[in-house]
Parts: sequence; C-alpha cells; structure tokens
Amino acid sequence: MLNGDLAQAGGWLSRARRLLHTHEDCVEQGYLLLPIGFGSVLDGNYAGAYAAFLQASTIGERFGDKDLATLGLQGQGRALIWQGEIKRGITLLDEAMVAIKAGEVSAYFTGGIYCSVIGASSEIHRRSIQD
Repeated sequence: MLNGDLAQAGGWLSRARRLLHTHEDCVEQGYLLLPIGFGSVLDGNYAGAYAAFLQASTIGERFGDKDLATLGLQGQGRALIWQGEIKRGITLLDEAMVAIKAGEVSAYFTGGIYCSVIGASSEIHRRSIQD
C-alpha cells in the first residue's frame, strides 16, 4: 500500500479481514484500522481518520502493543492538525515521540513516525507563514 501497489494491498487487506472476521477482539483488528485511517486521510475525511486511529490506539493499549498504540497516536495527532486542532494534535505527536524516546516502539515503525512528526511540523510552519 505504501509503495503504491493498491490492488495487491487491497487483496491482502481483504484476506486479513476475512480471516479475522470471527476474531473480533484481537490486536490484529487494530492493525487493520490503520489502512482505514490512511484511506480516510486520502479522502479528506479527517474526522473519520481520527476515529480509526483512536480505535487502533485503544486496541494497542488494551493488548500492550506499543507499536500499534503509538501509530494510532501519531495518526490521531496528524488528523487533528489537518482539522485545525494544532495544539491538541501536537500534544499527541509529542506523546508518540516520548514512546519512541523511551524505546517502546520497534525500529520498524520508529522511522515512519519520526518522518510523520517532521512532516506535521513542516505543515504547521507553512501554515503560520501563510497566516
């Protein structure tokens, strides 16, 4: 999905949803919410993205999966910033960075979260210059 192969990604996500449809309460359901959040962002539905990322983060916390919980926080923060709630969004991004600094997030996801936070900072800076 992140490499632009939407058809193949869609197939894998569909398979995962089908295999998990009888397992309603599991951490994998939280990971399946992340592409929903990303898709909502692409559609400009930032409130929907926030809801998906919030649910993913909640599931991550419930199952003790810091990667999922932090990815959800990062997504929530970005969605809030896109909705104009910059202070609230930055607070969540800061919390995500604390999890990284504490070594709670795997190396696999750390770089992506860092890049997202840098991107958000750049967007906020551009907005402040334009205003």
